[in-house]
Amino acid sequence: MNKNPNSKQFWRLAGPILLYWAIDFFAKFLIEMIVLAPYMGEVMSKSLTSESMTQQEIMELALKSGEKAAEIVEFWELLLYLQFLLP
Repeated sequence: MNKNPNSKQFWRLAGPILLYWAIDFFAKFLIEMIVLAPYMGEVMSKSLTSESMTQQEIMELALKSGEKAAEIVEFWELLLYLQFLLP
């Protein structure tokens, strides 16, 4: 009945890999949004309450907050990776 067994073998191998990549992408995205949410609130509140801040200052503050969040996410990713790598 199965005229092309090679396509089934391909999806048997590629399916879990694609599923892993999709889950990995969305997990990283969700973690980054959770970590960035408090910092972005701080940036928005400073920009709304202070009329003296320029657009450049707001962008610098947002970039600094993003760098902090990226460091936190990288730390937890490394920790989780090592947890699964080491017995």
